[in-house]
Amino acid sequence: MNEKIFRMLPIDSIQPDPYQPRKVFNDREIKKLADSILSVGVIQPLTVSYAGAGNYRIIAGERRYRACVAAGLSSIPCLVVTASEEDSAIMTVTENLQRRDLNCFEQAHGILALIKGLNLTQEEVASRLGISQSAVANKLRLLKIPLDIQDYLIKNHVGERQARALLSLDPSEYGAVARYMVENKMNSSGTEEFVTRYLKSKKKKSRGAKMKGYCGDVRLYINSLNQTLGMMKSSGVASESRKEEFDDKVVYTFVINKAIS
Repeated sequence: MNEKIFRMLPIDSIQPDPYQPRKVFNDREIKKLADSILSVGVIQPLTVSYAGAGNYRIIAGERRYRACVAAGLSSIPCLVVTASEEDSAIMTVTENLQRRDLNCFEQAHGILALIKGLNLTQEEVASRLGISQSAVANKLRLLKIPLDIQDYLIKNHVGERQARALLSLDPSEYGAVARYMVENKMNSSGTEEFVTRYLKSKKKKSRGAKMKGYCGDVRLYINSLNQTLGMMKSSGVASESRKEEFDDKVVYTFVINKAIS
């Protein structure tokens, strides 16, 4: 895998790697790069591996490849490395994970593609990519967010920390909170604080609703006891009641004399 050979390869023999995590390429930037290539040539060769049948798979440089296609070039300078399909896929994802402009969802989809396509475990992928297993798990958790909301977050340049904050919510709340977060231009810490406050408020309301229902039920029983007590008094049975309220309970004491008045 360390051997590299420089070659000019026919553009038709080069194909993108199916494990390429980047799914969005800016057409305007591709056009600018194509104009630059027409003016000064390809400054940095693509890195490719042999895919069989005279074809080569891109490891690094798909953006340059697309610009060369747009520029109408018939051949591209390439560094050909010896690599298996698995090694090629790992190198493609690793190279892209190290790019700052690759969004967190593209990273997550790239990792998932490795796991499924190469039948690897999270631990194996983490080891091959040189990152922690927890980092892999956190990336993959982002894929619980529906695709339409992922697209919305990507379009509005929402970062990984903010996207992860949504995962604390009920899935039915993702869309509304995502829109609120974007419309109010929240940063990462602001989003996390908002979600924390929202969850506390939601929990408090839920607790209040349960207590309200509970108190309503208790009042029914107390009313029944008071009615019974009244019947006893009207029948000549001397009785009385006392009520004490505490933070977590209400204590009723009923005193019934044995002697009939």
